[in-house]
Amino acid sequence: MKNFILGGLLCLLVLSIGASVSASTERTIELTIDSKTMLVDGSPVEMDVAPFIKEGRTFVPLRFVSEQLGANVAWTSREDGTTEKVFVKMTISEPPPSPSPSSPTEPEAIVGKVSSQGAELTVVSVTEHSKIGIWVPQNEGDIFLNVEVILKNISREKIQGNSLYFSLKDKDGISYGHSIASLEPHFPLGDILPGQKAQGNITFIVPKTASGFVLSFQDFLLSEPISLQLGL
Repeated sequence: MKNFILGGLLCLLVLSIGASVSASTERTIELTIDSKTMLVDGSPVEMDVAPFIKEGRTFVPLRFVSEQLGANVAWTSREDGTTEKVFVKMTISEPPPSPSPSSPTEPEAIVGKVSSQGAELTVVSVTEHSKIGIWVPQNEGDIFLNVEVILKNISREKIQGNSLYFSLKDKDGISYGHSIASLEPHFPLGDILPGQKAQGNITFIVPKTASGFVLSFQDFLLSEPISLQLGL
């Protein structure tokens, strides 16, 4: 049961949930308010009851939705015949294990490297993009500046890995914000333990005319940022 802000005469609720068959299986269920016909991957399926809205809340038929997702639904009843408990049993596929932060290996060619305060920052590549996927910069004259980095922990304490801990300034000291769009793999979020590395891409939105970029990293444990000139 979920809360929705609904407008218009017809409300369409779309659920896109991975089924239990495999990690790559996806099934889309479309439920229309006050209609007993739902669409499962585009095919109509009839239900006993229709979804409805009451006091700002959207109610959907649990059994029909759950069964279409491969779940088994059962219930127990009270002495008067009313439902007491509902049980939904569904097999969940385990996601593949995440790669270890220590797996990245340093490439032969890099842009630059700097070590300070128990951390080693390596910039593998710097590339400019006018478009990433469906994303384009909002302001005309801006581009995406993508930086692939490796952050290695050479201290005895953990380092907090987070793309938001990276910042970018140009030669005039102007700071630039992170972009929602980014090349994959993204820089991972999580602790980097001693001896481990984390590698990924971080993307900023910058003017085409900007130059003299300096990339910096600072988590809450570092007293000052680790900075590296990008050479652009």
